[in-house]
Amino acid sequence: MPGMTAVVPIVYGRRFAQQLQVWLCRGPNWLTTLVVDEEGRPKSVRVANVSTKPVVLAARTAVAHLVEEGHLPDRTTRGDGPTARVMLAEARTAPESADPVERPVLPAERLA
Repeated sequence: MPGMTAVVPIVYGRRFAQQLQVWLCRGPNWLTTLVVDEEGRPKSVRVANVSTKPVVLAARTAVAHLVEEGHLPDRTTRGDGPTARVMLAEARTAPESADPVERPVLPAERLA
């Protein structure tokens, strides 16, 4: 539905949160924002529909990547970079869902 959000938890593998960078993904009709815990560590990713039409993401659609410093996945933006600030401004204009959809996520696969 237009304006709807979904929250995807971040599942850490063997690496600690301090050793990884979060790179956010976006699509033509949706974008992501990073949700952090009380200590400022990445906790989950909020996906927002910013279009006027319903958006359906396939089950294996990447909404974020956890990577070691120096690795740059395709079609992503750093969570604290200038593009991320533009994306965050767009996300804030999308109305918040009354009930965000929570869904389990598989552990991140290692990038080649």
